[in-house]
Amino acid sequence: MNQEMNACPMASMCKGMTGKPGFGLMLFLPGVLLVLAGIVIFIEPKVLVWLIASVAILFGLVMLFFAAFMRRMAGRVTNRGA
Repeated sequence: MNQEMNACPMASMCKGMTGKPGFGLMLFLPGVLLVLAGIVIFIEPKVLVWLIASVAILFGLVMLFFAAFMRRMAGRVTNRGA
């Protein structure tokens, strides 16, 4: 059998991603931010409450925008069918 047939189908995509400049930074930066957030939470635990509240508010806003988007899309689909 051909060696390419046995390879992972995502191998070419992964090879393309890792070859781009800045790929390592895109993985490094979130790690650094999470470590810093952990240190701040360790020093001042009250920050955790603010972070959770911020994430809840942000997630709620994203869900509202997504719901509005889906309603608009549903309206466009039903108008085309008429």
